[in-house]
Amino acid sequence: MRCCVKRLILISKIFTPAEWCMNQLSAPRDHKDILKAQDLSVIIKAYVLVTSLTPLRAFIHSAGTVWHPPKKKHFSVKLQRFFEVFFKSSSPQQAFNNMKEAISKLLLITEVFSESSASGPNSYNQCSQCFQMLTFDIGFNTSIYPVVLEVHDNFVFQDEDESNIQDQTFKQFLFEDTFKILLSNETSTSSFIEALQNIYGSTTSKVDGTYQKEDEQCLSLEEINAINSFVKELKNLGQFELLFPSAAPKIQTLLHNLYRMVDPMRRLGSVLTVHWLLSSLLEKFQFMTKESHTNLIFTSPQLDLNPQFNPRIKEYYTEVPFDVVTVKIGAEPSNCQCHVHLDEKKGPSIANYPLGLGLNKVIVLVTDDSHPSPQVVSSYKITIYREDRPSLPLFDDYMMCGFVQDCGSRIRPEESCGLQPLSHEYLSAISQTVFKTCEAGDTKGQWIVPCLSCSDNRTCDWREIMWQPHGCQYSVLARPELQQCVEGRRVGNGFYI
Repeated sequence: MRCCVKRLILISKIFTPAEWCMNQLSAPRDHKDILKAQDLSVIIKAYVLVTSLTPLRAFIHSAGTVWHPPKKKHFSVKLQRFFEVFFKSSSPQQAFNNMKEAISKLLLITEVFSESSASGPNSYNQCSQCFQMLTFDIGFNTSIYPVVLEVHDNFVFQDEDESNIQDQTFKQFLFEDTFKILLSNETSTSSFIEALQNIYGSTTSKVDGTYQKEDEQCLSLEEINAINSFVKELKNLGQFELLFPSAAPKIQTLLHNLYRMVDPMRRLGSVLTVHWLLSSLLEKFQFMTKESHTNLIFTSPQLDLNPQFNPRIKEYYTEVPFDVVTVKIGAEPSNCQCHVHLDEKKGPSIANYPLGLGLNKVIVLVTDDSHPSPQVVSSYKITIYREDRPSLPLFDDYMMCGFVQDCGSRIRPEESCGLQPLSHEYLSAISQTVFKTCEAGDTKGQWIVPCLSCSDNRTCDWREIMWQPHGCQYSVLARPELQQCVEGRRVGNGFYI
């Protein structure tokens, strides 16, 4: 596919040799002034995976690298989140869609002209099972209309000496998602036949080893391979999002106009047929995905979800007081083929969750278990905010209290519980003694908190609580030491959170 990539890079610089295609790629007349790179507020590196050039199948990763020319800074970020912040005063979703549309148009033009060349006297052999990783440099200023600056024929990242841990984590996630799409074998004959029946209804059957439609016309090998590969890709997207096939009217119109322009004799009609097959499959697949949801999410104690639960709304938020330390969460699927799991594909359908202070996230996954390997068809996210312990501001007349464990949730029965007064001798000793550094992270100790009375925890300022280990102290790590400590480790989901 490399010769096609060179053609794509050329097109990205001159757009297309035809004036008509130039108009297709341009923004509306009020916004089509060509911007110089130094006038751009931000440059985005969007990572695109092309799994087939003809017919086009392309995916864009949900994260990218953003370069801020004025400050000469770069960072990896979720593209959706970036557009919400950068275009918060205009139309963030429209700007994001404009960028994806510009990329799709360039790829479509590349397909059409490559297919046209392949059918002519200067044709070259195309690889039907090849793939290509591309990096699109996209520029924005204050307008929501993008400028395609350059297309690289690989995934391009920041120089190694300028990259940080976040960049390395992003790079790892990007390649993991790429290999997930390219190397997955999660498909079966049943899912393939199901895909065909979704397109043709119940009119598809297998006769003597060949797949036939109602009119007894056999599907070509090209059609079978395209459908089979597309089914696998849709079920293994990871953090990729489908760019093409697309149901967007603008893109569909461009597709047919391009082929009409370069192929007035309709010699390439078979390519449009496969495009129709994939578009129909996508439409049915999206419908099935939207219908795969839960009827009910239940909690104990009862949580006031915001917004109120609706099977088609995927994200919810609620708050609980400090005293709520656990919550029981479960869900019911909408049909017998689907099952509900918490946090992972093999997780339970009902579970008790311990709640930490602040934000807690629970993921409810809906899986289709009709396949050998369960497929996630929908997910819901519940964010639970647990309030801090009620605190009183400190007055001059306060005392220091020790705290090891709560009396209502004792972990070590042999140790004290609740607030205990601390002597002046102990407080003086820990404030004046230079302790050695603790050798282990689980050294015993106690919490120290200022209170008006150690007999009433409601009088304490819990914002000022600190941990004091016995006979030693923990040093504060400098930034390089902290980076070395967590190097090579995945902390949470990084920028994916």
